Amino acid sequence: KDGTASIALMSADATEIVEITEGESQDGAPSWAMGDGRRVVYHSAGVGRDAAGRPTGLGPAEIHLIDIDRAEVQTIASEPSIDLISPRLLEDGTLYYIRRPWLAGQRVGFW
Repeated sequence: KDGTASIALMSADATEIVEITEGESQDGAPSWAMGDGRRVVYHSAGVGRDAAGRPTGLGPAEIHLIDIDRAEVQTIASEPSIDLISPRLLEDGTLYYIRRPWLAGQRVGFW
């Protein structure tokens, strides 16, 4: 309802859910990063709000990498006025993602 979306981990028996992202953003398309440790790569777009606090649009999506064991997040790809979405990070460090034009003023919707 508030226009945000987070990423969570669920235990194998579905008894425990732990959010690993939070904040005024829509986070999506998580993928395990190949290599050492528990790392997840995902895209994240900030949620814009009007004076009443209602969601009004999204900023350009960036690519983030979270190291779950260290609780560290870093931005690994960002371009002004371009959405970077659906990332995949290979063991050798190669990053794949989709680039698309960012639509300024795009409204936040249910889907």
